[in-house]
Amino acid sequence: MEVHDVAGNVTTVTFTLDTTGPVLTEKDGSSETSRSYSIDDGELGSGVAGVRVNGQDRPLTVSRWSDVNDIIDGNHWGALAGENILVAYDALGNETTLTFTLASSVIPQPEQVPVPEAESPTAEEGPAVEENPAVDEGPAAEESPAVEEQTPAGVPDAEEDEVAAPHLPIPPVTSSPEVTAVQLVASRTAPVATSLPATGRIVGAPQAASGDEGVGPAAASTDRDRSEVPMLGGWGLMAMLGCAGALFRRFRA
Repeated sequence: MEVHDVAGNVTTVTFTLDTTGPVLTEKDGSSETSRSYSIDDGELGSGVAGVRVNGQDRPLTVSRWSDVNDIIDGNHWGALAGENILVAYDALGNETTLTFTLASSVIPQPEQVPVPEAESPTAEEGPAVEENPAVDEGPAAEESPAVEEQTPAGVPDAEEDEVAAPHLPIPPVTSSPEVTAVQLVASRTAPVATSLPATGRIVGAPQAASGDEGVGPAAASTDRDRSEVPMLGGWGLMAMLGCAGALFRRFRA
């Protein structure tokens, strides 16, 4: 640039205009989920004035150097997961644009797939069954003759309160004849000792059974000694009484 006065003196000045924006350099330690950049205003040193992330302006203290650290999706820089645009500008308004991709910093969780509830198996319905199906009973059976209902003996009649007595034949009761001891002794035709007469004979009259006149044994002889007669009569009487008692008990039984 030349500057001259009226006299024609000329002064030449050479200058350069800063038309370039700041220089952006990714810093060590950046990752897909977190980006960091250093900003330099370049050789002319116009000074870095600020940045915009996806159009969101973040003014900085004007300086030749500056930093943008930890650009993470969802934080204060306004970056999102995916593609983002970073613009750095200097005090002269020169801009530098940088496009970067940012991965989500949120660890993806496995998708929770709802487990469908198990349905209880439905029982298959069988064929419909008719209630009380008609049964073919074949040809009608001939009616059997009516049997007269008889009321057993001793069972109360339905119409009468009294109990019908059973009509059974009663056999005639025969009472056993009473047999006395005298008759039992007479039936055995045993001699009966009555007394001892003065002659020394034992009077033993034979007794006919059932009142019939029969011939009994002859009278006992008295040829024996008189001393034996009472003993013989006593033993005979005891024997006859014993037989008579046994026969009496037998007939009574």
